[in-house]
Amino acid sequence: MKNRLFLIVALISGTFLACTKEETTESDGSGALVFARSGDSVGLDPARETDGESFYATHQVFDTLVEFKTGTTEIVPALATRWDISDDALSYTFYLREGVQ
Repeated sequence: MKNRLFLIVALISGTFLACTKEETTESDGSGALVFARSGDSVGLDPARETDGESFYATHQVFDTLVEFKTGTTEIVPALATRWDISDDALSYTFYLREGVQ
């Protein structure tokens, strides 16, 4: 998923760079990256929002308990170091990394 997002951003950035008419050689030296989006986020609650613009923002703000291993559907730890699933598969107990609340 992260690779796909990176690819999309790279393609969009390349398109914008290819379409510029004026070449800029000056830099303000701030090291800032300016990223343009096509619209505003609907909201910042990752459990409620389904639009892409909200996803871009919430993905940068929130971390997840688990995530997909790059290029696969295998679930690997993120904030959680491990987890237990109850026998009836209705309860999950996550064990968080040290320092995570």
